[in-house]
Amino acid sequence: MTATAALRGALATFMHIAWTAAIGGALWASRGPSGDLGNALLSWRTWGIFLLSVGLHTLWNAGFAGSWLSIIAWIPLIHYLRLGIAQCVAFAETHEGTTA
Repeated sequence: MTATAALRGALATFMHIAWTAAIGGALWASRGPSGDLGNALLSWRTWGIFLLSVGLHTLWNAGFAGSWLSIIAWIPLIHYLRLGIAQCVAFAETHEGTTA
């Protein structure tokens, strides 16, 4: 029991960050070129990541706090991080030589 409480205490901050960031990343990626948040809220991508986050949090609260849960939670984050970097690179390439 003490080991489980210690593990949950050590990982809680990182897991909550992962779930929140995954949902934020899904909203950002789903908004499309127009930047419309309404479309993002209705997208399957956002709802899928939201349900994954809720499911992982449910497992976390049920006591299944293992390293596999952490890995699953961080997979969407790595994906959205790569999307964000690609967007920054594309923006920099299209605006090369211009000043802000």
